[in-house]
Amino acid sequence: MQRGPDNKRSLWLAVALVGALAGAAAAAPAADPAQDAFSAIARAWLVEDHAALANLIAPDGAEIALGPRPGARRYSASQAFYFFKTLFRSTDTDAFRFSLQRSESDAALAHAVADWSYRRAGQEGARVERLVFTLARGETGWGLTDIHAIR
Repeated sequence: MQRGPDNKRSLWLAVALVGALAGAAAAAPAADPAQDAFSAIARAWLVEDHAALANLIAPDGAEIALGPRPGARRYSASQAFYFFKTLFRSTDTDAFRFSLQRSESDAALAHAVADWSYRRAGQEGARVERLVFTLARGETGWGLTDIHAIR
């Protein structure tokens, strides 16, 4: 397994996020202000709707570290349209579920961890990847700014 700067950054981000979310889970959470955006992501991912996911990308784009190419790349909404289209063309999603979500009512960022179960054409059995999503609050609502696979 190659351990470059992107992998170390993703791992560190994932460990920090999971730790923060686990600590916050003990408190009774208020309504999650980003819940609608996370629900829209989950619905689109589950049915592999690449156009809907691209429409959720923040105006400044999103950093995505996911798929067969290692490392993170920044994508505009129009580039993300084709990224997701290619990703879903090579996979069949079995399940997608957010396991942890965290945002504060006045926070600029919201974070969530999802489990994605999928199959690749020509391969036996399903794979499960854990993904970390970050949303940023903008003038028109929440926008997707990061998706990182925990590897």
